Amino acid sequence: MKESLTPEKIQKDFLSGDLDKGNAAELIISLIKETDNTNFWIRSIKASEKIKHRSEKISKTLENYMISDENANVDITHSK
Repeated sequence: MKESLTPEKIQKDFLSGDLDKGNAAELIISLIKETDNTNFWIRSIKASEKIKHRSEKISKTLENYMISDENANVDITHSK
């Protein structure tokens, strides 16, 4: 059975060496774009912080979704 792609799976694959920073960041961006679930965005932000990848693209994507979301939890999580 194929494991679902989640922020935690991406983080795990990065930490185990199965993904490099760039690919992990791209996967996180694609997950963020595919959902409107705020909790999922928060989990994605936390995973991106663990990967320690701060490209302009991932920062812009996160910024766009945080600004467009009315839930303050996303903004608070990203600013920590």
